[in-house]
Amino acid sequence: MLPEELIRYVVFHEVAHLKEKRHSTEFWNIVEKEFKNFKVNEKRLTEYWFYIHTNYKLPLFNRRQVKLEGENCDNRLVSFNTLGFNV
Repeated sequence: MLPEELIRYVVFHEVAHLKEKRHSTEFWNIVEKEFKNFKVNEKRLTEYWFYIHTNYKLPLFNRRQVKLEGENCDNRLVSFNTLGFNV
């Protein structure tokens, strides 16, 4: 299972597609407004994909290894205000 912070990132990433369908520059600008470290998150997701598809055992990641960043992020919930959604 993915760490909670990556789950929040994936959810935000997918909801961002409601505003911008493709992985365009504008899409990544939206994601970066909430997750300054989105490139680190993308790298970690690739690592998980590799582990899942090669049947390797997942390493124990330090839950604080990747800090969630963003004006509206309180480390529990990702704010969708960046996307113009009131949740």
